[in-house]
This record gives sequence, structure tokens and C-alpha cells, in this order.
Amino acid sequence: MRSGRSRLGSAVPSAEDVAASGGVQQALVLIHGAVCRRLARLPAGPASPAGTNPRGHAQRPFDLAADEAVFEELRACFPGGLLLSEESGLRRLGEASPRWRFVVDPVDGSDNRARGLPLSAVSVAVLEAEGPLALERVHWALVGDLEQNVRLIAGRGLGCHRGEAAVSVSEAR
Repeated sequence: MRSGRSRLGSAVPSAEDVAASGGVQQALVLIHGAVCRRLARLPAGPASPAGTNPRGHAQRPFDLAADEAVFEELRACFPGGLLLSEESGLRRLGEASPRWRFVVDPVDGSDNRARGLPLSAVSVAVLEAEGPLALERVHWALVGDLEQNVRLIAGRGLGCHRGEAAVSVSEAR
């Protein structure tokens, strides 16, 4: 593990630890941290469009920076895989046979962020590489707040965690 602790109090796993364990959950923690760090280095304030994504929507410099941070982290963690990103389309991670497909919106809430509103997140769904894109095939999911550095990670059959704390369903009706 990397020395030190994350802002949420947990030890931050290294890319080498993730590759050795094959740990998707640890990779999601690394992705969230990498995107937060990359965006913190960019100037604050309104952002002008810098191009268009594969769906024809405006891209801003922070979209491109977050997309590259996700790609770099995944490539360091997995010798093979597929990244389907809203910003860059389909990209292959390494030459090895892919086990996982990562469906990513690097800055979910780009319009909010462009307007200076603190309502955006990195969103990732992880499915097996083979087969159709379908909600029932998602094994892991991340929604990582980009302003408060808070992450929600859920694993099929493992529940959901906010940072290190388990999230439970309210009994309120």
C-alpha cells in the first residue's frame, strides 16, 4: 500500500496492489482520488467548451482532464480491459484479454461544474467485458463527489459504502 492516508481516513492502495489483487473496488477508490486531484489543479470558475464528445455534446477542459485521469489509473491497474467513456468513446486498456468493461462519465454534472455549482461526480459502472450493456450485469459502481471528496461504492451482493462506512436503507416510509 502507498504510505499515508486518504482524506477519508482509509489507507490508499497503490496501483501495484490493485493489479496484484485484481481488486476493482480499490481501483474505483484510486479513480476517484485521481480525478479529484487532477481537477483541483485546474483553474476555478466558468469553463468554455474545448470540443465535442462522441455524442456531440460540448466538452470542457475539466471533462478532458478527468477522462485522462480515469484512463491513466485504469491502465495502471489492469493489464487488459475496456473503457467506454462519455468523453472519449471506447478505449482499450492494455493488450491482455479484457475481463472488465468500465462505463464512465468522468464529470457527471459537467454543466453544473461549468457554472461553478458544486454538484458533480465521477460515475463508473463496472461490468464483465463480454456481453451487452445492461443494468443487471453491473458488478460494481462508483459515484464520487468531486467537490467534497466523498465516494459511494457499491458491489453486487456486498452492499454500498460511503467512504469506509456501510450505507443502510432507511426504514422511513
